[in-house]
Amino acid sequence: DANGGLFETLLGAEDAIISDALNHASIIDGVRLCKAKRYRYANNDMQELEARLKEAREAGARHVLIATDGVFSMDGVIANL
Repeated sequence: DANGGLFETLLGAEDAIISDALNHASIIDGVRLCKAKRYRYANNDMQELEARLKEAREAGARHVLIATDGVFSMDGVIANL
């Protein structure tokens, strides 16, 4: 599973990853395996995403990565990218 190893190789303990709450299970598993500080935001809620971005920056994250599905597999909703 590509998502299982992707985030672990890209991010370290000084980084942050912000994940949509309704991401596919493989993305969630990959996020859990990495050492970066984890943040979540409500599905497609761009205001909450912006708040998590600010929170990660204020916490001193070196790099911040946003992880989201392009199309959410459970309901077909397209991400607000």
